[in-house]
Amino acid sequence: MGKTRRFAAGTNAGFALNLINRKLESGVPLATHIEAVKGGEEPVSFGPNSVLVDYGHDWKLQTVTETEEGASH
Repeated sequence: MGKTRRFAAGTNAGFALNLINRKLESGVPLATHIEAVKGGEEPVSFGPNSVLVDYGHDWKLQTVTETEEGASH
């Protein structure tokens, strides 16, 4: 499991991705977008201009990397 990052309410998803990717070690795949995920539910993808939202209990925000894009979730 990766690191937990915290962002202020109303943070733009593109800004969050930029900060996350800048802090990655060399050779680690870049994050392409952020998703809200919950077991048994369809993931909700955030576009670069979307505001990050907390969907509530059992929902988690996570990044999707370049290598995970082709994999089924």
